[in-house]
Amino acid sequence: MSVLTGTGMLVRLILRRDRLRLPAWVVVIPGLVTATASAITELYPNTGERLALGLAVDANPALRALTGPIFDPSSTGGLTAWRVTGIAAVLTGLIGILFVTRHTRAEEETGRAELIGAGAVGRHALLAA
Repeated sequence: MSVLTGTGMLVRLILRRDRLRLPAWVVVIPGLVTATASAITELYPNTGERLALGLAVDANPALRALTGPIFDPSSTGGLTAWRVTGIAAVLTGLIGILFVTRHTRAEEETGRAELIGAGAVGRHALLAA
């Protein structure tokens, strides 16, 4: 028996168990980007106002340290990327931590890992899945 025997079945199990959580996160992050782009378009409808925002952020070292530099203040996409990049990175990291913890430590705590390991699965199948 290979060390990865049963990995496919375990991946299907994980996807079935997370059938509500995964799509929720897949909708939340793009929804955040869409809402931010919409808000920037409403708040700064023309290029002059967006450039003024860029100058104001560049002039304030504290705000620039917290939010990072604006690479393209003339476009809505540049301002959206500037605002969302940090938040999306933190959320993506948080999602990863939560899912890995759920599928490793929680499986061990409830005894499911031992139950799965007693079946016809390879030694590294649970961790690989």
